[in-house]
Amino acid sequence: MDQFIDPELGKVAPYGVYDLTANAGWVNVGIDHDTAEFAVESIRRWWREMGEAVYPNACRLLITADCGGSNGHRVRLWRRELQKLSDELRMTVQVCHFPPGTSKWNRIEHRMFCHITANWRGRPLSSRQVVVNLIGSTTTREGLRVKAGIDENAYAKGIKVTDEELATLAIERDAFHGEWNYRPGASGSACPAVIVQVIISRFLKVPKSPTVHAVSLPHHSRLPFLPLEKRRPGFAVVVEKQAAVF
Repeated sequence: MDQFIDPELGKVAPYGVYDLTANAGWVNVGIDHDTAEFAVESIRRWWREMGEAVYPNACRLLITADCGGSNGHRVRLWRRELQKLSDELRMTVQVCHFPPGTSKWNRIEHRMFCHITANWRGRPLSSRQVVVNLIGSTTTREGLRVKAGIDENAYAKGIKVTDEELATLAIERDAFHGEWNYRPGASGSACPAVIVQVIISRFLKVPKSPTVHAVSLPHHSRLPFLPLEKRRPGFAVVVEKQAAVF
């Protein structure tokens, strides 16, 4: 029953960015459509809120991402927005997509998102601010730090990038599987890269009224590597084989 959007309820779309080096993450909690513009804005906010202070001299950003969704390798808008981000930050953005069907290789799954879902297990998600607070209070014994913020921007669906506009982008493909490995912006930088993991998850409904609560799943249903067929039917939302269950 929590897979269908109720007009009386709010919804949030948490987009996570995980920094492998610092063992820290940023979750951009959107309230509108899941689009490529939203995905790149989430990376931008991570850089402004966390990355820039940790890596002030960085001139190259390495992003590993899943192959589908709003940050999919076939999404033209994703590439256009990455080009804008590269120009804005004045750094090379190297993108490496995981091959189809291998999203569980993405370390954000079992280094950050599984701990977030365990942290709010059994707690009523009564407002958007509660969601942000529960995400931001997630820690582990290994030192994981997570920050979160609400993104109140509106993101239009159905934005088309024409062939002519795509041709103007400075996208360089790698020799090895250039459809998955490419970089917008200047290349040839010799400085160390900031390694970032990005992932998108489905909309999470957040009730506006404190008397109506979102459903929480048992802990065993939230394990990142639990096969889909062993999860309770009617509760799990699976995107590109990612467990985004709330």
